Amino acid sequence: MTGETTQGAGPSDIVTRGDFAQALTAARKQARLTVREVAAAAGVPTGTVGGYFSGRHLPNLTFLEPFHAVLDALGIGDHAPWVDALERVRWSRSKRLADRSAPYKGLDSYQPEDADWFFGRDDLTARIVGAVRDRAPAGGQVVVVGPSGSGKSSILRAGVIPRLRGGALPGAWQVRLMTPGEHPAAELAAVLDVGAASGRTLLVVDQFEELFTLCDDEPERAEFVSALTRANPLLVVLIGLRADYYAFATRVPALAPALQQAQLVVTPMSVAELETAITEPARRAGVDLDARLVDRLLSDIAPTTWRHGAHDAGALPLLSHALRATWARADRQSLTLADYEATGGLHGAVSQTANEVYESLSPDGKDLARQLFLRLVADDGEVAARRRMKWEELIDPDHTDDLAAAVLERFVAARLLTADAEFVEVSHEALLTAWPRIQKWIDEDRDGLKLHRLLTEAAADWNAADRDPGLLWRGGRLEAARAWVADADQPALLNPAEQAFLTASRQTEDAAAALHQRRTRRLRLLLGATEVFAAVAVTLAAVAISSERRARDAADEADAQREAAQSRQVAIQAGSLTTQDPALAQQLALAAFRIAPTIEARSALLDVSAQAPVTRIAVPAGPAAVAISIDGQLIATGNTDGRMRLFTSGDGRIRELGSITVDAEEQLYGVAISPDKQLAAVGGTGSVARLVDISDPTDPRLLDQLLPAASVEGMRFSPDGTMLVASTAVDLAHRWRLAADGSATALGTLQGFGGYLHWSDFSADGRLIATSSSDGRVRLWGAHAPGATSTPLAEVTVGGAVDTPAGPTANAVPAVDFSPHGRLLAVGARDGKVHLFHVGHTGLEPDGAPLGDFAAQINHLEFSADGTELAAGSSDTTVRTFDVASRTETGRLESTTPITSLFYVGASKQLVFGSPDGYVRLWRRPGAALPAAPYPVASLGYAAGGGLLAVGTGSGPGGEVQLWDVVDPAVAHRLGTIRSPESGVLLNGEAALSADATLLAAGTATGEVQLWDVRTPASPRLRSRISVSPTLIQQLAITADTRVLAVAADDGEVTVWDVADPADPQPRATLTDADDRVLAVAFSPDGRTLVAASADQSAYVYDVADPARPRLLTQLDDFGNFVHSVAFAPGGDTMAIGSDDETVRLYDLREPARPRLLGEPLTGPNGYVYSVTFTRDGSSVAAVADGVVWIWDVADPSRAALTETLRVSEGALLAVAASPVADRIVAGGADRIPYSWNTDSGQVADRLCELAGSELTADEWRRHVPGQRFSAPCGRPDAG
Repeated sequence: MTGETTQGAGPSDIVTRGDFAQALTAARKQARLTVREVAAAAGVPTGTVGGYFSGRHLPNLTFLEPFHAVLDALGIGDHAPWVDALERVRWSRSKRLADRSAPYKGLDSYQPEDADWFFGRDDLTARIVGAVRDRAPAGGQVVVVGPSGSGKSSILRAGVIPRLRGGALPGAWQVRLMTPGEHPAAELAAVLDVGAASGRTLLVVDQFEELFTLCDDEPERAEFVSALTRANPLLVVLIGLRADYYAFATRVPALAPALQQAQLVVTPMSVAELETAITEPARRAGVDLDARLVDRLLSDIAPTTWRHGAHDAGALPLLSHALRATWARADRQSLTLADYEATGGLHGAVSQTANEVYESLSPDGKDLARQLFLRLVADDGEVAARRRMKWEELIDPDHTDDLAAAVLERFVAARLLTADAEFVEVSHEALLTAWPRIQKWIDEDRDGLKLHRLLTEAAADWNAADRDPGLLWRGGRLEAARAWVADADQPALLNPAEQAFLTASRQTEDAAAALHQRRTRRLRLLLGATEVFAAVAVTLAAVAISSERRARDAADEADAQREAAQSRQVAIQAGSLTTQDPALAQQLALAAFRIAPTIEARSALLDVSAQAPVTRIAVPAGPAAVAISIDGQLIATGNTDGRMRLFTSGDGRIRELGSITVDAEEQLYGVAISPDKQLAAVGGTGSVARLVDISDPTDPRLLDQLLPAASVEGMRFSPDGTMLVASTAVDLAHRWRLAADGSATALGTLQGFGGYLHWSDFSADGRLIATSSSDGRVRLWGAHAPGATSTPLAEVTVGGAVDTPAGPTANAVPAVDFSPHGRLLAVGARDGKVHLFHVGHTGLEPDGAPLGDFAAQINHLEFSADGTELAAGSSDTTVRTFDVASRTETGRLESTTPITSLFYVGASKQLVFGSPDGYVRLWRRPGAALPAAPYPVASLGYAAGGGLLAVGTGSGPGGEVQLWDVVDPAVAHRLGTIRSPESGVLLNGEAALSADATLLAAGTATGEVQLWDVRTPASPRLRSRISVSPTLIQQLAITADTRVLAVAADDGEVTVWDVADPADPQPRATLTDADDRVLAVAFSPDGRTLVAASADQSAYVYDVADPARPRLLTQLDDFGNFVHSVAFAPGGDTMAIGSDDETVRLYDLREPARPRLLGEPLTGPNGYVYSVTFTRDGSSVAAVADGVVWIWDVADPSRAALTETLRVSEGALLAVAASPVADRIVAGGADRIPYSWNTDSGQVADRLCELAGSELTADEWRRHVPGQRFSAPCGRPDAG
């Protein structure tokens, strides 16, 4: 055989990785060899060879021996064309530029020709390409939505377009790129006419928001949208839309289908993606990048508001400009931290560059720069946007063309403006906010800016219409323009076309007045003809009646589409707020669902069910002091309006019971509840603290006694309720003894602090008081020490000095808390760490390394009632929990503002905490998700009763199988854990639990299977160990009667075992039909059919009615990639198979020897389908791929439809299972957390309303649900 194959494409035709795999597979088939046979002949592992043929990976150019061996095995004599093809594929996207141009684009968007310099967005680019590919067969639209500065244009231009031009779409396609501009219909006609475009076309419409910012012609807008959206199988339109114009797009009915069905959101980059975007251009340019600079950039760009991703929206262009400016200052051999700092850093580089250019201009040049930039801005009073202008519209009559060109060139060279032969525009919207000078110009003349834009457009339209007098301005608009121009500072802003237009308008003003008089006379004549019009109206009414119904139906459909688009928008916002403000996210998910139950709304709602709910309680804005009773039934808040409020959480709902004004002129910073719930203590900015009788919490009463204590920071009762301590900001801690009648006797103050006190706490036995203060010291005092004292029993300095803008300062200690047993003292410091101290007879001794690494100081600490967990609230807006024994983080919740106080709710692990944003929140931990496993989750399986769940977790270092009681998922608890009894034999996380919950089979990385008796889950017993294979165990399956076990291994074999006696398993058969690894096995519910899924791109169906004599019934080989997963519906008649070709296929298996494909393959995933399962009634299929749970309604397989996409996980999902008795799905993977979703959206909505607390407010509704009438999602206008 020569280098070319005789069937299909040969090596000379190879361009992409897919081409390479296809051509190599053609050569294998021509040689009549299986993958296994090629691997054996070449002496190369089957998995490696299978990857070559599937395209999963390419041969390594630096080690070609295995590839040469494969070519020899295929009988290919001339290897050179294949190696050339490999180099072509390997290096096609990474050829170095010949010149030494800057590796960073600054504020400019990346263009298609910059593809080799564009990094960090591979995943999103692939998803967009996949969405376009889905639209290709029938045509249609795909919408990419993202905030300004998120990189939309660069992704479309340098990511998507090159891939599409490189053959990502099947067949021949022409790719066109445009932006709407002021005349979108004309632009569209010109773009589609380029090169006499014919055949199939992909049209990329970037900056779609220009349809709303630059085009004021409603008919032209409609014409443009109609051309884009009319049915055309030869046209796919890819739209890039700025998120702040999403609401405008939802008001265009023709766009609704695309917004509903084919929308992708540009989310912030991950830290890894961001680091790639920073480092790879430098590496490609041969430039050394200082590691300290990379760390500094990642730190500077880190989000300041919400933490979903590595940066805030809009920060990317600032980063790109800072890198380009750093490059400009560097020696071009290396980029250093000093170079970066010299540019002004991330937030100063743009402003510094712009100011440098501006200050280099002459006075006339500066005036002209102001004019130019104001012309290049479109401003509607709320959102400033770029405006592309023609050169002739920028020429000022008072300045020469040379000066205008010189000024423009200065800013273009600095990449602040972008210009071509016809147009000029601001390089990025980021400049409009990052450069204070231009923002000042806009603010100074915002009204004039709007008027000038209208004038420019009117003058252009007037000239285009051969100076039609009918287009001249008259009346109020003309008067406004004349007044604006009369301003001494304004005349120079007009170009010749604008001046000519205003002159003509003024000259025709008298004619306009005459025309007005003629129209007035004509109107009187028309009013005299009313009877004629009435007669015509009768006739028209008859016609209207016949069309009224059609119009009403069309209007209803338009309303439905608008509501669906609105629902999608709100659902997206809910998803973006999940980590920053979960309570608000829950409310928005509910609102989206109530507006319209779209896929996105249902998905957002169900995702909420996988997380611990957060209930919020509205209180006045400002630092909120919080206290909770020991039993967790009563919550007290002290607020900035001087009022104390009492709430109950006894029945799981939050309800206000009563409140009382302590002092309307005072802000309350300290509040405490006595152990017997009879008293509350409150204090704040006033000069006294007060006691409140709360024996009837619906009617709290102030006690008469005044407790002198100025500027109270915190209050605490002793464990027996007989003492009270108040920490103050004036270097004193006040103590009182409390009598049974509520009267208080002062015991004397604790003094001698080197700064104000933050917090005081009693030890569990009430004998000690620990204080924390701003001098960085923690002190222990005798609680009952008589009189005032300044001598503590012990004291310790926490950490070292902390660097601040004002210089090094003491590591202030805002928080301190004793453990319930009294032997540990937790200290929260300004350095963002939790320091633990052992409380002994000799004082305080450090107890291990500090916990956590908060981004700001820790304001409050609290041990759980059982002492096993510690919670910390920080100014970095997070609440975190730590396991005291292991010192590991066990939970994290982000809020909107700093955490000022927090407490555990009774004996539970739920937490209530306060923040200055006007809400107190209850974090209802642990929620449905199980705690993180020690290793990635590899397998999940329910027993038939649904109450026992096996979680297999494993990786290289080790593995285990956890057994969980999930009868009530909200309070799931671990029953037992299975680990290998031999240290050298590690479980790999693959496991199968029998339906009757008596047997569990666990796989290993070395080919052993262990059988465990789990009838008592708390104490599993190892019954036997089976040596199956010398390779990794891929998957296990047990028949419903617990008699037969199937084992899939990495050697490509499936072994069948009789496990009726787990202590003495017997081999029954070995199945060797697969040519590559067997990745999954599954038995039918009756145990008579076994299906094996293989990396050889096939699924094998066996009759195993007699396990000792299995028969291969058929081989399904119509998959385009590895077959990774298989599952049977509960009835056994339907089978689902998930493949690495990103599809799930359904088969009718009533005749197992002749499986019949049901409907079209289920699509949506953009990655390997690792696992698949049916819901309990078989009406839905769930699959995990690309970190998402995809759920389809398959009640009628011929009309299967995607219903939800669940996205809680932060990593790849590898396993999914459905409860056999409830509407619940569990999934887990790389982030080690087994997530659990309630899939009944109605139940989820009802539960959220039960736990809502304060609902979505009208103001929040206006911000997040614009254009939709306010409707409280739970039907309650106020907190309940």
